[in-house]
Amino acid sequence: MGCSRGRLRLGIASLVVVSCGLMAACAGAKIVVGRSIDGVRLNDTPSQVRLVLGKPDQANSYPQGTVWYFNKHGHGLVVGFSRHHKVNDEYTGGRKEKTNRGVGPASSLARVRKAYPHIKCSAPGSAGLGPKSRVCTLKSRFAHHAVVTAFSFQAPAHGYEVSISLH
Repeated sequence: MGCSRGRLRLGIASLVVVSCGLMAACAGAKIVVGRSIDGVRLNDTPSQVRLVLGKPDQANSYPQGTVWYFNKHGHGLVVGFSRHHKVNDEYTGGRKEKTNRGVGPASSLARVRKAYPHIKCSAPGSAGLGPKSRVCTLKSRFAHHAVVTAFSFQAPAHGYEVSISLH
């Protein structure tokens, strides 16, 4: 991952914590570790994402690709597309989304560690999002790609967001 993409992902992750939203049709949707958030799967095309979520509230283009923001009904999703117009990053801070093991952005670090005992967590403060921030990651494979599902914790008052990224 290049330095520019890292800064872009950090910026997106910060935005998710501040502003979260999604359409009502996806309000009960799930996080599938290493695959999807709210019905949007890695490698989906923009047309496929529109079928699931509708029109994005905002879209920004970067040299590395495009980012769509969905901010409706009190929780959110950010979808990143590669230059090849395929979903390669997703972020959510929506407290209603949960994995099949019952954890999501409203869960504690202890709960995430209990649900995923093999998760790897950074040292406090090393995530670059504040002195108590940390990132816990699960690595997997999907469609012949390495995938990282990250649980990024900031301050306890902010909870955390979940991201899934192709590498």
